[in-house]
Amino acid sequence: MIDRIAKLGVANFSITGGEPLLRKDIYEIINYASKKLPYIRITSNGTLPVKMYEKLLETPIDGISISVDATHSEDPRCEKVFDRSFNVVNYLFKNKGNRRMNISTTFHGENEGELSKLIEFCAKNWPGLQIFIQPAVVGKGSIRNTGAKINPSALLDLSCAPNVANTEYFNRICIDYYNNPDFFFKCRAGRLFFGIRPDGAYWACHDVPTTLN
Repeated sequence: MIDRIAKLGVANFSITGGEPLLRKDIYEIINYASKKLPYIRITSNGTLPVKMYEKLLETPIDGISISVDATHSEDPRCEKVFDRSFNVVNYLFKNKGNRRMNISTTFHGENEGELSKLIEFCAKNWPGLQIFIQPAVVGKGSIRNTGAKINPSALLDLSCAPNVANTEYFNRICIDYYNNPDFFFKCRAGRLFFGIRPDGAYWACHDVPTTLN
C-alpha cells in the first residue's frame, strides 16, 4: 500500500486513528514509509506509556501531533488520563530534536473557557509549541452536538494567542461552519487528500459518503 501511495506523488503521509501506536507494526510502518515518502507524521492521544514514545523517537518520524482537549476534568477517572498526556507531551517536547510537533485540540460549545486555560498552560510549560484548534466534526461532516451554544467568534479570540497555529482562512471557514448547520467544507477530498482505512480501503472522505469510497 505504501508503495502505491508513493507512486501517486503523496507529499504528506499522516498516520491517525483511533490510536495508531497500538498497532504492533507501527514502527516498522514508519520506518518503511520514510524510505518512500518525503514527510511522515503521526497523531496520538498521548496516553500510552512513555516507553512507546521513546521508541517512536527512534524512528525517522518527521512530525508528531498530540490530541489534548483540556487541562483537567471534573470526572476524577479522567484526571489520570490528562496526567499521562502531559507527561508524554513534556517528554516529546524535550526530546523531539528537529521534528515538528504540535498540540491538536477541538472547539465546541462546552470547552471555550477550558481552551483558554490550555493555551496558557502550553505557553507556560512548552514555549513555542504550537496548538491547532479545529471543529469537533462527527458523522457526515456535522458538528458535535453537545447541547451547549457555540460562540464562533471566540475562535478568533483564541487564535490571537501567539502559540495558536490557526490560519485566518481556516478560522473563517470554521466560523461559517459553526454558523450554518448545513455548511460543508469546500474541501478537495480525493484531489488534495484521501484516507486509507485499516483494511486498506481507499476513502476520498471519511465524513461524507461518496461513490468514490
